[in-house]
Amino acid sequence: MANTFKAFSKASVGTTATTAYQVELGGASGKTAIVIGISLANRAAVPINVNVQIDRPATGTTAAPSDDVYLAKDIPIPAGSTLEVMAGQKLILEYNGAQGVAAGDKIVVTSDTASSLDVIVNTLEITS
Repeated sequence: MANTFKAFSKASVGTTATTAYQVELGGASGKTAIVIGISLANRAAVPINVNVQIDRPATGTTAAPSDDVYLAKDIPIPAGSTLEVMAGQKLILEYNGAQGVAAGDKIVVTSDTASSLDVIVNTLEITS
């Protein structure tokens, strides 16, 4: 098992849902990611409202959607400010290769203002 700390960033996120991080296999037989931090920075001159969601792929033989949930919904960030979403928390994301489903969990972000949000996601990826 290899453990690797990684940082991922997305600049100028706007009103379209944008994947800030997704668990990808990258040649490993299995992968789990522990999210240890998500920073959201407002680069606009006005306050913005931000959503952070966990998008889990469909699983099982019926391909029923799993529970996609909000980690933060309509969170206001003042102009020129940064918000730490994961302060003191941990979040486990996984790559699901079971039963023909080949997709990893992902973190999706949106803002209510075009090109207004910078996102940094820090993880510990564990491969097997």
